[in-house]
Amino acid sequence: MSQEFGGRSDKFGNEFERLWVASLALRILDGTATSLLWEPLGSAGNGIELRLTLPEEVVEVHQCKIENKTQGNWTARALQSAGVVDAIRHQIDRPDVDRFVFVSRDPCRIVDDLADRAGRCNNDPHSFLKYSLSSKKHRDEFRILCQCWQLEASVAEDVSRAIHYLQRIVTERGFWQPSERLKLEREARAFAKGEGKTIIDSVIRFLSESLGNEVNATTLRQHLRVSNLPPRDMLDDLSVAATIERLQSVFQRSLSGVLAGNQLIPRKEAGEILTDLTNPDGPRLILLHGRSGYGKSGVLLEVTHRLIQSAIPFLPIRLDSQRPESGDVYFRDILGLDDHPVRCLLSVAGNGSAVLVVDQLDAVRWTASHSESAWQICRDLIEFNSPLNDWD
Repeated sequence: MSQEFGGRSDKFGNEFERLWVASLALRILDGTATSLLWEPLGSAGNGIELRLTLPEEVVEVHQCKIENKTQGNWTARALQSAGVVDAIRHQIDRPDVDRFVFVSRDPCRIVDDLADRAGRCNNDPHSFLKYSLSSKKHRDEFRILCQCWQLEASVAEDVSRAIHYLQRIVTERGFWQPSERLKLEREARAFAKGEGKTIIDSVIRFLSESLGNEVNATTLRQHLRVSNLPPRDMLDDLSVAATIERLQSVFQRSLSGVLAGNQLIPRKEAGEILTDLTNPDGPRLILLHGRSGYGKSGVLLEVTHRLIQSAIPFLPIRLDSQRPESGDVYFRDILGLDDHPVRCLLSVAGNGSAVLVVDQLDAVRWTASHSESAWQICRDLIEFNSPLNDWD
C-alpha cells in the first residue's frame, strides 16, 4: 500500500531512512561495520544517503526510497526515473566504492534477479546473454539498464561492464512495520542500558547532528555514555570496541596508582603531545621519555583523558604487566584481541585518526628468556604500517 502524498509522505520516507541508518549504527557497535558517513558532501554523495565502511576497508553506499508510489515494485525504468540507475553507475565507477545498496520496502524483482545471476556467470558475457536472460522480462530489463548506462546489450565488452555493475548491487527491504521497529529496539538493548525506543531515538538524534561527519564505534559509545545510556557491561561484550575500552580502563587505573599524592597535575607536555597527535601533518611517532619520578605517567594519563574527551580511539599496551610473548598468542591471550592490535584499532577508527600507546618499553629487557621475540613484537607494533626509516 502506498503512502499519502505531501508532508505525511515525506515524513514517512524520512522515518524509513532514519531507522535504516540507526540499524547500521548498531552494526558499528557489534563490529560488523566500522564507520558511517550520513549525507557525504560533493560527488561522493551524489545519488546516495550514506557511506558505510566495513572491515577490510570495504565501502558500501546506500540509497533509501521507501516505495515506488502505488506500483509495489521497482522496474529498471522506475529506478531510472528515480535517479537510482545513474547513481549506481556514478558510485560504482568510483575506485573507493565496492557495493551499492538500494533500500526500499518495495522489491526490485527482476533487477535483483539479474544481479544474482550476474554473480553466477563466471564473468562471461556470452554465457550471461545465453543462459541468464531466460525470459523476455529479463532481456527487456537488462536492455533498459544497458541503455541507461549508455551500453550496448549486444556488445561483449559493454555486457561485461553491465555485469560489473549488477554484481555490486544489493537490495534490502529496510524497517517499516511496527514489528520490525520493535525488533530493532530489542536489538538496541543488547548494546546499551535503557529502553530500546530511547536508545534508537538517541542514536538517530546523534547521527542527525553528525550529518556530513564520520561516526565510528568510539563516538557512538561516547554519545550513549553521556546520554545516560551506558554501553552494556564490557565484560560480556566481545566486540573489538569493547575490548579496547577494557584495555583503556585497565591502563588508566594502572597509571592513576603511581601518581604523586594520587593527584593528576596538568602539564604542558600533555597539550603539546595532543596537538601533535591531532595535527594531520604532525609526527607519526612520538617518544615520551624522562627520568624516573619526573611525571611521565601523569603526562600519559592526561593525554589518554584528552583523547577520550576528543573521541579519538586509542589502544594502550603496558609492557611491564602485558609482557609480549609470541605474536598471535600475545594478541589473543594477553590483550584479548583476535587480530593485530593496529588492525583492531583501525577497525574502530574507520577513516579517522587513532593512537597506539606503548608504555614501559624498557620493560622488555626484563624478559631475558624471550627478549628476541619480545623485541620483534614491539618493533612490529610500531612499524605495522610502515618501517621506521620511512617516518619523518
